[in-house]
Amino acid sequence: MKTKIYDYLNKPYAVILIMLIAPVFGFIDRNFVFFFALGITFLILRGSKFDWARFGIGRKITGKTVLKSLIIALVLFIVFGLFIDPILET
Repeated sequence: MKTKIYDYLNKPYAVILIMLIAPVFGFIDRNFVFFFALGITFLILRGSKFDWARFGIGRKITGKTVLKSLIIALVLFIVFGLFIDPILET
């Protein structure tokens, strides 16, 4: 059974379906969304025999990865700070 759940959760359509369903739970209770995502993550981790590399932990961090992460963070900060935040405040 554990393998069937893991195989299903690793399909792209299952990931998209979970991403669409999870915010709906936010209307019920905000904490439920967190624990729902935590449960799905645990099922994937358990199915992969606790292979943390599946989530990116344990991979080598290069300068290119750090630079790309900083650029993405800066772009998101600018977009949300200059465009999204003023719209939400009005």
